Amino acid sequence: MKDSLTILLDKLNEFGIDILRRDFNKDEYSIVCDKMVLFLKDKVLSVAFQATTRPDDAAKHIVILYQTGLTIEIMEAFIFDEEHNIISGDEAYELVNKSTEEKVLKLFVEDQVMKSMLVSLEGFNC
Repeated sequence: MKDSLTILLDKLNEFGIDILRRDFNKDEYSIVCDKMVLFLKDKVLSVAFQATTRPDDAAKHIVILYQTGLTIEIMEAFIFDEEHNIISGDEAYELVNKSTEEKVLKLFVEDQVMKSMLVSLEGFNC
């Protein structure tokens, strides 16, 4: 019979989920994937998704992981800040929203500057 780690790795490979990093510490495995981090200990699989992961992607990954037969626990969402610190829970979602707002505002300002330039500057003579 296969051990829990082998079953999990086979399932991730079967569905093309890339593993970015694997670590083993004492009796717990941690597996970093593109949109989630997995922790495996005593046939219990804990899953933490990045706060930017779409709900349908998270659901798809949970259905895939459920097929391993392991007990699944879903942890708080996380994200990394500018200093590469891990932010989790509601703070992670607030950071994502703040980042999105800043990007939208930046695009708006760039658009307004471009429109102003097009309206107010004289063109070159051809």
